[in-house]
This record gives sequence, C-alpha cells and structure tokens, in this order.
Amino acid sequence: VTWVRCSMGLSRWLLALLLYQATFTTPTDVRYLRHSGRREGALAEALGQQAPSSQFSSSSMGHLNASTTTNPADLLFEDEPDPRLSVEERLVVRGQEVVLECVVPDEAKVIEGDDSVEGEVRWFHDGTLIDGDLRVSIMWTGRLVMSHAVSADSGLWWCHRSGRPAPKLRLVVTIPPERPYLMYGTAQLAAGARLTTREGNSITLHCIVEGGNPAPSITWILGGDDITSTSQIHSKWVAAEGVFNTRSNLTVPQVKRDLHNNTVACVVRHPALPLPVPVPLRLNIECKFGSPEDSPDFVLRRWPTWGSPVREGTTVSLLCSVDANPPSSPTWVKKTEGGTTDVASSGAWLNLTHVTGEDRGWYKCATVHRFGHYASHSVFINVLRKCTKLDFHGVLHIRIKLFFFPGVLCTQNLQPYE
Repeated sequence: VTWVRCSMGLSRWLLALLLYQATFTTPTDVRYLRHSGRREGALAEALGQQAPSSQFSSSSMGHLNASTTTNPADLLFEDEPDPRLSVEERLVVRGQEVVLECVVPDEAKVIEGDDSVEGEVRWFHDGTLIDGDLRVSIMWTGRLVMSHAVSADSGLWWCHRSGRPAPKLRLVVTIPPERPYLMYGTAQLAAGARLTTREGNSITLHCIVEGGNPAPSITWILGGDDITSTSQIHSKWVAAEGVFNTRSNLTVPQVKRDLHNNTVACVVRHPALPLPVPVPLRLNIECKFGSPEDSPDFVLRRWPTWGSPVREGTTVSLLCSVDANPPSSPTWVKKTEGGTTDVASSGAWLNLTHVTGEDRGWYKCATVHRFGHYASHSVFINVLRKCTKLDFHGVLHIRIKLFFFPGVLCTQNLQPYE
C-alpha cells in the first residue's frame, strides 16, 4: 500500500512539473531577430542562443543596449504585433548633430508613481534615464542636444515632462559606406573601366561595398534595363566596427555582340548617401565567327554606281568596309582565269585607272581576322571597248539594248571583251 501511495504521489508530482513547464517555458518559434539601427537576418543565431526571459536582467539589458547590435526586446514572435509600427523613426548619420524636442500631448496623464517635480523633464534611451554629459545636454526648455551621434544612440528615445510621457521616437544612427567598386575575377576594376570579352563568353561581376550601417541596397543596370533580379547579394556583419560589408554578384551567362559598347553598372543606395552612387563598366565584345554564314559584315561600294557601264580608258573605284570587333583590315583580291587569286589592292580602296580588258573579271573583299579568314561575295567588272563608228541606226540600236541589257553598247563588229 505504501508503494502504491508513493507511486501516485510521484505521478502527481511529474504531472505538475509538466504543466509548469508547458506554462512557463519560453517559446522557441522565433521568426526573426531585429537589431536596433541595422538590418540582419539572424534567425539561426537567435534560435541557437535563445534564453529564458528571466535571464534578461536589467544589467544584461544595459550591456546589450550599449552595443546597439542586439536587443532582447527586438525578439518578435509570430503571434506578437510589431510595436515599431506606431513609432516614428528618424535616420541620422553618425557624427551628425541631433536635436530632440520634448513635446507632450495635452491628453497625456501623469505616470503613476512618478516622482518628478512640476516642470521637470527627464529623457530616456531604451528605458535608461539619461544624464547630461559633454556630448549630450538637456536644455532648460527640455530639448535634448547631441553634439554628434554615435552608433550606441540607436534605439527608442522618449521624455517625461512633469511625469507625463511624450511619444517615443526610434533613432537610427546610420554609417555611410565607403566608395563602392567592381571586381572581375580577382582584379579590382578602375572607375569607368572597359572590359573586353569574346562573344558567347560568360562573365561574373562583383559589386563590393565596404562599411555602412544599415547594409546598403544594390541594383544592377545593363543597357538601360534593370537586371537586379538575376543577381545575388550578401551582407556580412562586422561586429568590431558596427558595420556591414556587402557583396553583390551578377552573372551574364552568354554575352552577345549587341551588348558591344553598352554599359553595365551597379547602383548603391544607402540612407546616409544623398544620392545613389553608380559604378559603371563599358563592355567591349569581340565578335566570334563560327560558321561561313556567321562572318564579319562586308559593305561594298562602287564609283560609278553599280549598273553603270565601264568603258576602256575610264576609272572605276571600289570601297570595302569590314564591320568586325576587333577591327580587321580589308584586302581586294581578283580571281584569275586559272582559278587562282591575286591581290589587287592591300587596303579598303581599289582604284582602276584607265581600265583595259585585262581589268575585266571577278573581285571580292577579303580579311584576315583573329578568328579566321573571311571574304565577301564576288562582284564582276565588265570592261567595254570604245565605239569608233556609229550611224543613226546604231545609236537607236544602242538605246534599245541599253534598256534591256545595260553595259552592251556596241553592236556588230564593236563587241565587249569576251
């Protein structure tokens, strides 16, 4: 009987212990951790270092507030509303003078138990009463003046006037980042640099922003289009300096020739910067020609224009332009009757003065490019003999022939070169 009674007593004790733990155990479903004055996703850290609420003593709260990087009051749970939604927020730059006015609403009531005298103004920072010092002073009007803001000033500020509270203000002390820069591989690129790559290559650029609190935002612009959605960004908290180091990566999997001379830029925005800071980079895309159909663009011109007859003793000029990157020099070649080719002109111009029958033939523009040998289509130059004797019938016949067959000017015994 005694053993049964002991067992029943032990069971009741265990049941009471389980009920106690279910009632007083701190929840573990922490959604995210906010830090005063900075932005950081620290869910894993919060879950790994969570402690019972009894550990948040006044001494530990004071230590955490002094660092301004962690604040137990900022641990928000899924079922708790965010108290910041109704608090005014002010951003200031570290080192900037800050002036806070103590304005108490008329409907504010005296806090029960407050021992303030009539007209007395008290200022609080995250629940700690503020005493004036060389940096922070409280004027007789109740105004609080900071000669220069420091990171530890981030947090909630409010005042009591004659024991009546004023609305709270969240002060966020920002730290401007250093000048951003771009990296390609392990090389830091100079501002306004030019990056040369071959068509079809993949390029990865890194936008580096050192310092800054909160972490800056980075967007990417390519040829006037916002391509930020294809980038990745990572911010690392440097506790010793109270700032973030931020890195954004952008990969263009396959550059195309239409991106040649376009600009890619990362644009950095931060509350402490008056304007967004762009870091531009100009692209130099070398064209890659992988098939006969995929070749440099050849533009051929002729004087006199195409279709005009070329007679003996006259002059004809051909001009070749090669559109390629890197640039490629053109050369005019002529196909001989034996099937070989001879260089007719080492340059863009081919000038045939006082043409003869020997100049008759097929010509084309060729170039030796870094990626191979290429040539344009061939053009034919037909040289006509001079007409030495024409009668009226011959002139009429010429006009008829000219309409149907341009270039055939002489009839009967006056024929073009065969």
